[in-house]
Amino acid sequence: MPTVHYQSKKGHIEKNMQEYKDKKEKLSKEIENIANNYTENPENLAELAIFSARFYKYSFRNTLLIFSQNPFASFVGSFAKFKEIGNNIAAENNLKDERGQMQYLGVKAGAKSMYVFAPTPITYLLIDGEYIKLSTATKEQKSLYEAGEIKAMQQQAYKLVPVFDISQTLIPPEYYPKIFSVGKNNKQAAEIYDKLKNYIEIGLNCPVEENIDNSISLRGLCYTTPETAGININSKLKDTMRLSTLSHEVGHFLMHRDTVMPEKSVAQKEVEADIMSIMLLSYFGQEVSDVRKAHLADNYRAYAAALQKNSKPFDSINTIFSNASNVFEEFVVGFENYMHNMEDIAEDETEDESPGFVQSM
Repeated sequence: MPTVHYQSKKGHIEKNMQEYKDKKEKLSKEIENIANNYTENPENLAELAIFSARFYKYSFRNTLLIFSQNPFASFVGSFAKFKEIGNNIAAENNLKDERGQMQYLGVKAGAKSMYVFAPTPITYLLIDGEYIKLSTATKEQKSLYEAGEIKAMQQQAYKLVPVFDISQTLIPPEYYPKIFSVGKNNKQAAEIYDKLKNYIEIGLNCPVEENIDNSISLRGLCYTTPETAGININSKLKDTMRLSTLSHEVGHFLMHRDTVMPEKSVAQKEVEADIMSIMLLSYFGQEVSDVRKAHLADNYRAYAAALQKNSKPFDSINTIFSNASNVFEEFVVGFENYMHNMEDIAEDETEDESPGFVQSM
């Protein structure tokens, strides 16, 4: 198991940082290589295409409507559609409940729906020279219409119907496309996450919540205005992805608050936060996920393209790496000091609780 640096003693902080600085140049080259050359596994893209084909393609108007209700929705369908998809997944994987019946994987009870417009033809009957809706016709008029004895016409209308995002279903994350991986459970990653979260909340005065539950694509958010500063993590994530996401979002918190550098582009902010995340994961001896690599590569290419096309002054790629690297070093020193202070407090409390000498009777 790789060494976790926060376990070292006070006198070793500078030594640990120097060791990491010696490795940093090599790591920077590795990060740059990921940014320039990483491409998504074709098998994952094919799997995504197959999975996406199960869902109805909404019109531009409905796409905007969905976005206005949940900008992070990924796969949207009706209650009946998710019941069908859930039944198929349960049957394909032989998933059964405690009664031995096929497991229900449809929309959760109490899930709040979004709404889209669905085409609904309206039939009008010609009665005494005027058209009336079929729904308002008498029983006799409906019978004559069904017999073909009354002239009728149809007009296309639209009504609002409820739909849901896949995050509102009971479909287990392991059956999402791999491109939407939520990570895996890992004891060491969980321990590092807890200590990192504790330092961010207490040492940096940045609250961390875990209640994003309306998306599988949105892994985390960082609120950067002084009034709302904080981090929110997707509740569906498992240990490794929670740690990766927290290490990314704290990069945003440190580098991209409105009071720090409001003029940076979205792509630059994402690249800097990804570099911070990869450096932290490397520091803690944790694997960098394909999700993080793909995110870095996509944003790095977008930023590099803008850098070439835009006549306005942009930070160079080297400056971006330097920005993230400097923030990383400051963060790790603060984190190490905080952890050692916690260890000292724990040791003092243990000494206070130790019993004195007791004379036996």
